[in-house]
Amino acid sequence: MKTVHIIVYLAAFALAASSCNLVLEKDRNYNFVPDDTNPTDNAPIVVGDWQIDTIVPGAVWKKFAGRDTEITKENQMVNVMEIDLTNPRLHVKFHYGNTAGEPGDLTAEEVRKLTGRSTLTAGDGRKHPEDVFAYARDNEGAICCVNGAYEAGSVYEKTNGETHAVIGCSYIPSHKNIRQWKSEACIVSDGDQKVEIQYASPNAWDYETQRQIYSRMTDWPNLFSSSPMLINDYDPVGSTFVKRMKASGYWSTNNSENPVYHQTTRHPRTVAALVEDNEKHEGCDKLLLITIDGRWNAAVGMSADETTRFIAHHFNPRYALNMDGGGSTCMVILGRGDVTNNVVNYPCQDDTFDHLGTRPVNSHFYVTYDAPLPETEEGGE
Repeated sequence: MKTVHIIVYLAAFALAASSCNLVLEKDRNYNFVPDDTNPTDNAPIVVGDWQIDTIVPGAVWKKFAGRDTEITKENQMVNVMEIDLTNPRLHVKFHYGNTAGEPGDLTAEEVRKLTGRSTLTAGDGRKHPEDVFAYARDNEGAICCVNGAYEAGSVYEKTNGETHAVIGCSYIPSHKNIRQWKSEACIVSDGDQKVEIQYASPNAWDYETQRQIYSRMTDWPNLFSSSPMLINDYDPVGSTFVKRMKASGYWSTNNSENPVYHQTTRHPRTVAALVEDNEKHEGCDKLLLITIDGRWNAAVGMSADETTRFIAHHFNPRYALNMDGGGSTCMVILGRGDVTNNVVNYPCQDDTFDHLGTRPVNSHFYVTYDAPLPETEEGGE
């Protein structure tokens, strides 16, 4: 049943929580579905809590909205799509470029640097996450979509066995005085339920070395590299990323692409994480696709260290990898969020606090479901 009294509930909850910074487990409400199709930046901010909504069996949407009293001490909005990797009806897919096969907006020279090919082919381009989702929903039964890796020139990208990008530049393409740092680790998938996050090396900053490492992962048809690694076998390495960057010779400037500045600044973030909590299942049994909104009064965003501590506190993942963020951070969920595009978070690309300001990007994650999709109301949540 659609919740229509959230503002009343939140106001009451705020009064109840005003005398205590921490929401006690016994006081948490895990049952009501969020309804924020048309929010405003003046929405009331309360002590944060998790709202839970099952999309299909094995796929659960968790949303945190309010004051994070435990890590950042600030207003945050966090969306998590939790995928049960033991459910054979669910399949984790990686997407690159254009959805319907039309040539995209990369130049021939850009394609040559990224892939070694001399000519453009279908798929070389960028798409809005909601467009990727709509196509995959109608053709493959997709239930969600999240943005993927950084710009193609800085990462290694492979989908369905085809390599698209190979860390084609020794520097960040938009800032030629900054050495590559965006491929510290990778997430891989077989296109079904097997997903892993692998550390290339905590000190392998030479882009040719990273390229060789990823090119040898031939057993995985899907691979996106990214950075920083946040949690490696329960070790919160994301909290020491900046220290390691400085030790590797990266200087501290206010340049937006400098890793020291980039990862100490609060930004919107996208994270992929793996949780191991089923003793009967070998390896990690849950994939978490996480978006953290930022650059709003109602959602300030997080640094790499804060992101590491936040997800460790709430989910205790064994592995976690920071993906592309900022204006790229976007999550789309079947029948939820905005009435026109099903975006559930608040992308900051258009400087307006709504669900419409999405940025077209090269790569995406999406999850499909084999059974018929549930009917949803036309009006979103």
